[in-house]
Amino acid sequence: ADGLYGRWNARAIVALVAGVGAALVGLAVPPLRWIYDYAWFAGFGVAFLVYAALLRGPPVVDLSPVPPGDADPHSPAAPP
Repeated sequence: ADGLYGRWNARAIVALVAGVGAALVGLAVPPLRWIYDYAWFAGFGVAFLVYAALLRGPPVVDLSPVPPGDADPHSPAAPP
């Protein structure tokens, strides 16, 4: 499946991988073990900063048509 909405947020995936990577660096490099010990905080901080930086770039606009069965039935543009 292609996710709940049929698409993936590539910027969020990149941020997630960066956060996990930062935590794993602490596991692999003994002097940086403290990063691994606080992986929840370090990973969140790195992922937040990377995601915020990626959001400052140009917006990703998907102009592909939405299949008729996937339209929101409550939207004003939905056919009756």
